[in-house]
Amino acid sequence: MYAQKRNFPYNKPLNTVNMRILSVEDDQNIHQLILLSLREAGFETVGINNAEGAKVIVEKNPHFYDVILIDENLGHGKMTGTELAEYLREIQFPGHIIAFSSEWWAGDQSQTPPYFEKSFHKTDGLLGVIEFLRTLPVPE
Repeated sequence: MYAQKRNFPYNKPLNTVNMRILSVEDDQNIHQLILLSLREAGFETVGINNAEGAKVIVEKNPHFYDVILIDENLGHGKMTGTELAEYLREIQFPGHIIAFSSEWWAGDQSQTPPYFEKSFHKTDGLLGVIEFLRTLPVPE
């Protein structure tokens, strides 16, 4: 059963303003868990299930989101998570790009965004993402 709010280990006050996060994940069940967890941790979070949709959202307002959390293996579209990250770098997306995937990140390893294994029982998984988000600079 999903932990009650008072039992979340990361349910502590943020020392920064709420970051706006765009989560890109094609598995609906996993995505719901990610979105709920990020919101419970105090982040403003919107989800989309494919890279093409994320690209459109960012093109409309590239400065709105502070973080884009991307799954590598986006099975419902023509664009992979790696391709979306490359596109975001090409347009000089001003926010942070974070990979959260069960697949090893493809592409140029020197350009790999911070990577977290998609795991829900290890500290380097979703809890690791949340703790990492807390270390990022305060959005302006």
